[in-house]
Amino acid sequence: MMYAGEEKSLKGDMHAVPRVSVLMPLYNGKAFIEESLRSVQAQTFTDWEFIIVNDCGSDDGCADIVRAYAARDPRIRLIQCTERLGIAASLNKGLDAAVGEYVARVDVDDPSAPERLEKQVAFMDAHPELVLCSSWQRSVTPDRSYVQKVAAEREELKAAMLFGCEISHCGVMLRRETFLKNGWRYDPNYYGEDYELWLRVLAAGGAMENIPEPLVSHRWGFGNISLQKGEKLRREVCTLSARAVRAVGVDTSRYPVQLFAGWRNQPTEYARRHQEEFLRQGAAFLAELIEKNDAVQLYDPAALRKVVRQRWSWVRQSCGLPAEQPADDTAAPPVENGPLVSVVLPTFNSVEVISSAIDSVLAQTYANWELLVINDDGSDDGTAEIVQLYGLLDSRIHLIQAESRLGLAESLNHGIRCAQGKYIARLDADDTSHPTRFAKQVALMESQPDVGICGTWQHHYGPNRDWVHRATADEQLLRCRLIFWCDLCHSTLMLRRSTFMEYELFFDNTHFAEDYELWTRAMFVTRIVNIPEVLGEYYEGTSNITAGKMDDLIEESGQLSSAVLNRALGMTLSYEDGRLLRSWRNPFQNAPDRREKLDQLKALLRRVWEANQDKQAFDDTALLQVIAAKWHWAADGMDWKYMDYRVSTIDDALSAQTCPGLWARYGAFRQNNPSAAVRAKKIIKRLLRPLINLHRKVLRKSFAWIIDELKSSVEHWTWNGYKLTERCFQKLEQQITPAPVMSAEPVQSHYTPYTPGEKIRIMFLFQAASFWPSWDSFYAACMADDRFDVTFAYLKGVGDTTQMKTAETFLQENHIPYVPYSDWLLLERRPHVLIMQTPYDVYHRTEDVYTRSFQRMGCRVVYVPYGIEIADTADAHKDHFLRAALHCWRIYTFSEMMVLDYRRYCPNGAAARSVGHPKFDGLCHPECFPLPAHVVQQQAGRPSILWHVHFPKYIPKPNGREYLSTPYMEEYVQFAQYAAQRPECFFIFQPHPKFLDCTGDLKANARRILNTLRSLENVYIAWEDDYRPFLLHADCIITDRSALMVESGAVGVPVLYMSNADYQEPVTRAIQPLIDSYAHGTGARDMIDFVEQFLCGEDPRKTQREDAFRLCIPYFDGQCGRRIADDIAGSIYAETPEYGDRLARMETEMRQMNDRLNDLLREYGK
Repeated sequence: MMYAGEEKSLKGDMHAVPRVSVLMPLYNGKAFIEESLRSVQAQTFTDWEFIIVNDCGSDDGCADIVRAYAARDPRIRLIQCTERLGIAASLNKGLDAAVGEYVARVDVDDPSAPERLEKQVAFMDAHPELVLCSSWQRSVTPDRSYVQKVAAEREELKAAMLFGCEISHCGVMLRRETFLKNGWRYDPNYYGEDYELWLRVLAAGGAMENIPEPLVSHRWGFGNISLQKGEKLRREVCTLSARAVRAVGVDTSRYPVQLFAGWRNQPTEYARRHQEEFLRQGAAFLAELIEKNDAVQLYDPAALRKVVRQRWSWVRQSCGLPAEQPADDTAAPPVENGPLVSVVLPTFNSVEVISSAIDSVLAQTYANWELLVINDDGSDDGTAEIVQLYGLLDSRIHLIQAESRLGLAESLNHGIRCAQGKYIARLDADDTSHPTRFAKQVALMESQPDVGICGTWQHHYGPNRDWVHRATADEQLLRCRLIFWCDLCHSTLMLRRSTFMEYELFFDNTHFAEDYELWTRAMFVTRIVNIPEVLGEYYEGTSNITAGKMDDLIEESGQLSSAVLNRALGMTLSYEDGRLLRSWRNPFQNAPDRREKLDQLKALLRRVWEANQDKQAFDDTALLQVIAAKWHWAADGMDWKYMDYRVSTIDDALSAQTCPGLWARYGAFRQNNPSAAVRAKKIIKRLLRPLINLHRKVLRKSFAWIIDELKSSVEHWTWNGYKLTERCFQKLEQQITPAPVMSAEPVQSHYTPYTPGEKIRIMFLFQAASFWPSWDSFYAACMADDRFDVTFAYLKGVGDTTQMKTAETFLQENHIPYVPYSDWLLLERRPHVLIMQTPYDVYHRTEDVYTRSFQRMGCRVVYVPYGIEIADTADAHKDHFLRAALHCWRIYTFSEMMVLDYRRYCPNGAAARSVGHPKFDGLCHPECFPLPAHVVQQQAGRPSILWHVHFPKYIPKPNGREYLSTPYMEEYVQFAQYAAQRPECFFIFQPHPKFLDCTGDLKANARRILNTLRSLENVYIAWEDDYRPFLLHADCIITDRSALMVESGAVGVPVLYMSNADYQEPVTRAIQPLIDSYAHGTGARDMIDFVEQFLCGEDPRKTQREDAFRLCIPYFDGQCGRRIADDIAGSIYAETPEYGDRLARMETEMRQMNDRLNDLLREYGK
């Protein structure tokens, strides 16, 4: 309805149709209405009408204010609604009432700049193809004001609208006739009525743009409508965004809904809690969006790529990671012409940092480059998906996915071989380059063709780290420093590719300091220089590669120095001499024989000087400086990088008189630590160290008697408790009878209740591909059983994830349908039963998904051991009977004897059931697991020998010594060499997934084994997750301590069990007879004799082995998985009163039938 005064105002101006209808919905806006009215009246463009739609229920007096203004200005119209419409319907009502060519939107609390209408009318007149325009807005909050710059150009704006509303509604001017013609109206069913409408307009082909200047101000946090909509609006934006993305052809159900949140509604809590997965899925989603759009061309490809790059920054910011920095307007001008630079960037699980490294390459002023990212095999945290996304954004970026595990050195070599550029620039995933780095290095190397390596200074930062590695620019001094130290910043280096190929300067993967070792070789064939300018950033954290292998680096550094001195000066140094030259960390500071070792070092440094006098391989002045630096670094703890030693003789270099004074030391310390905060922390720590050490000694001495008393009490209590517990278990064992497969138990009130007639909801929680055989038949039985409603969830492991790195790939390759695990999935599905795959909560899961957490949430936790319980040691009892079983509702194992062990060692032993192990079901059907075709082809009909090895593991003994649970690795090295002598045999080497997860000599020997076997034509190295094809088609088997040694008994071929010569690990009573039936060995000679015996066709233990297998594995019928499913169903049914009574009646009937059968048998016997 209209008021009489309003009608009069309209009649008085009927002859003039305004060009612009300004439209404002109103509801209780008294606080802002006058400001809004004055804002429109102040417009420099005056040919307008102002339509204000006051909703029903607006009763704060704002309508009276409008009437007063309308009485003075006939261009102002008030439409009073007689029923409550809401904002969308109010806007539609205003659109119907408008008569102008253009309709300009305003909100009561969002004033417009005076020139807004004038600029927008001119803009729309100049662009008749547009259906609407808006502008940037000035966002005003109670404490600040800022301009919100959004996409302006039409194609970029259209693409940006995929992820939220980038059009300021209070600044919109639309072409009225076009909206009327197409029937475009606001939908009252949406909170974000504007965003929903704009998406429909865009989908229909409408064009829109933003004027790139702030013409409106938008208030936030003043109790206005936008904030009141809150969470509902945020969820709706996700829905609308997903709908728009689906139109491109992307299956949005594969991605978390948080990826579709609006530009200014980052899901920080979710993203940071699931950081790795959010980054991986974000990159995969954006890459799929680009690829699908390239096919259908709904959006301009270039504009979409620009928006996707911004959206990727949004994903990173949501995870708490730095986003791509905007281009610096003051940066040096771009260099368009020049030789190609190949950037080689090796990576392994670098999802958090790889984007910053790539961004720093994209920001280079030097434009002619290619980026080769070598992603090592096993890197599965989303790094590859991120690089693939960048490859779609910039064709100069290439992902090179390694097909086998290369390691850092071989990854670098692979990158160098793939490089096409004249120069190779090094960069690491956690480092970045300054924008002018490539340009300055190329300019230097082009001007000096004999330079093969060019480095720069590098800024090091991180927790309590803030310093600059000022690598010397003195070329002669650099050559001398390379004798003892690596004064090059690896990730800033640029290499001349022709030089490296000519002299075969590749990284050697047998060295821990593969970079330093290479530079010590390169220094003899090419010039190496440094640019004295910081052009790189290096993050020093606790988890980067160098920090993790420091001890190995220290040990190797002396040997590298020895090699340089031998090559340059002909010096032959002993192993002990090499240890004197160690660097990275000062080995003399706390050595008990410090004085003696320093004297030896001084003598050795004199020998170096004297040898150089004969050979003149190094500049004398530079060498004296380096010798002085080495000596005072070792003797006085001086920093070798920053002290300037002005010495002229070897005696001066080795003299205490040349040691820098306190002021010089502080100058070097300040230069090394430019941050005052870092300096203060280090100084305080150094000053307090003596007091802390003294305090520790006093406390240790004062409380020594308490510690001794506690030790005595603990030992006494532990022994008595152990003996008491053992006696209790002995009594219990005598009383225990084998548990039935199905048993009625009291209903557990804290479990998710089961309602008779509904399906049993069961959730499988998958983490490790190599554990799949333990579930295979059980999962198949559940899927085929109408009693169950099955959910298969993939939970990514944490911590030591070596065995879990291929889990998701395994599911995809084997077409096993799954959903990613999340808290909401558990809450939504509310499973009655949850199947755990691995017992190691602390190692494999975060605390919120510990077994006890699932139990507390009402899940009946079921554990099917991923392997056969083999070891009878204290550690094994802890792993199998405490960690795995403590919070379980059911544990399913392979024999009654094993159930007794659960009841002996586990407080929750009553949960154990003997129904057989699903692992053995598959072994009943070898035809289901054929050898891969390429293996059959390589085997070429030769007899196959399966050699299965566990990862080497030390076991501590009471005598203080540690023993390997497997044979000594040197024995395996010898047998690997023997394989080369038997080309008529085909060896399948099947290492544990963690075979290389060891250190020191163990790792070196493990590598030797693999390197030896890789070179042999008659050897196949089986890293596959499913071992069954290789086990079932073996002609004989060699195995050490692992679950596979039990499964080997099912194949019916000769088996050799290998153990350590000095330690025989105890095995459980349940499998002892089977292990005793195998051939036994401890070394290479035993393995060779076993193979020779096999080749002669002998199998002397065949009968004993088959009898022992039947005894130890009573359930070998292919039905173990089915029995587990039946037991779960029967146990849950028994929890309900109806089924419990029914079960009791059935048991009574069964006993009566059994008695009757016995009577009949007795009669028949008579």
